[in-house]
Amino acid sequence: MSGSPTAAEIWLQEQEERRLEQERRRRAEEERRRREEAERRARIALAAELRKALTVESTRLQAEVAALRAAAADARIAGIAPGVDSQIAAALAAAGQAPETLSPALGRIRALARGVVVARQQVEGRRLARAQAAAEMRSVLEQEATRLRQDLKALRARSAAGEVGHIEPQIDAAVASAGQCPETAASALEQVRAISTQVNGARASVDHEKRRLSTAQDALRREAELEAKALRQIEEAESEVDDLPHRVESAQGELRVRISGIEADDVAMAWSGDEVRAVSAAVDALPTSVDPDQAIRDLGARLDGALADAQVRQLAEERRAYIVQSLQDGLRKQGFQVGDAVLVGSDLQGEVAFRAVRADNRWVDVNVPPEGHVFYDVDGTDRITEPAADGLHYTSCDETEARLEALHEDLNQRFGIEAGELFWETKDPNRRQRNAKELPGSGPAATQERGRG
Repeated sequence: MSGSPTAAEIWLQEQEERRLEQERRRRAEEERRRREEAERRARIALAAELRKALTVESTRLQAEVAALRAAAADARIAGIAPGVDSQIAAALAAAGQAPETLSPALGRIRALARGVVVARQQVEGRRLARAQAAAEMRSVLEQEATRLRQDLKALRARSAAGEVGHIEPQIDAAVASAGQCPETAASALEQVRAISTQVNGARASVDHEKRRLSTAQDALRREAELEAKALRQIEEAESEVDDLPHRVESAQGELRVRISGIEADDVAMAWSGDEVRAVSAAVDALPTSVDPDQAIRDLGARLDGALADAQVRQLAEERRAYIVQSLQDGLRKQGFQVGDAVLVGSDLQGEVAFRAVRADNRWVDVNVPPEGHVFYDVDGTDRITEPAADGLHYTSCDETEARLEALHEDLNQRFGIEAGELFWETKDPNRRQRNAKELPGSGPAATQERGRG
């Protein structure tokens, strides 16, 4: 029947399926232990890397704080340094030896470093602004002081001439001259009002200068408050700086540790290697993600899915390997010399094939897909073509069919493997069929749709 392949559905009996599943669980446990050991080694390497970075960056930060303290002429600036020193010491004390504690400590050190840089820039900018403001204010103050001295000198001069020193006698004289008639009273009232205007003018001049001095003092006080606020930012740096970059860096470390574990798992990499490598590339790109927190969760879920998918596919492959080995053993029992099974193509989803040859050089090629069927191509058998009642001609080969049926019976008895009815492309649909058990969701129609018999 060469050129007209014969196919049959094939599956394991329940007890054999359970046995394979139990073996897969046992192997999966071994694979999990290998992943954990690889993760442990990767975590040790990550901790060493974090400790090195923590030492380097904390030393650099301490040097920057010391330089800021040494350069500070203002005692308020120098007084902030002990607060930063205590936070550095606290971060180093909390570092521990594991990535889970080293990474947050490194994040705090980096946050403090960013805060010190920002605060130094603000302090330097504020100091420059204060220097400029002080210079401008000194100029205005000198001008106002000169004008005030001139006003006071003029006021003293007017007082010496009797314009101020004799104000009260003038008031008394004006009141005394008022008399009893409206005309003299009105004149005296005008004199008093004129004197009042003179006094009010002198008082307004003095009040104006007081307000100017008060405004200048307020401006200086506001500048001092702004500087103090900028200085306090050094101590508050960790809370002021967004911790997203640290969260992303920490998550990258943890995901890379996990990927290192999976890469040590041959089964996982055989079936899900492309997905694991894609996740690894996405981990490198996390800092540029639109929503890093969501991306972190998604990447963790993708690794979970890759491991689960690998287990499902590996179980299917182990099931197929058992079927292939059983077929080879059954054909050897029938007197065939059986060749090695090979994977057709480079894709693991391809068929596994082998050839079995009899002493008379007649052969049978066997192809087994990942699951569901087995295909035979038998050479050197006598085919019979017969007309049927429907007017079509169908082909059969009793010898081939009997041999394959015997093989399937042997698989059933010795290996717990069930095989369905044999089909080939030109088989008479009315030919006596075996009462084959059918798989859920499959059946003879599935085989016929493939156009293979």
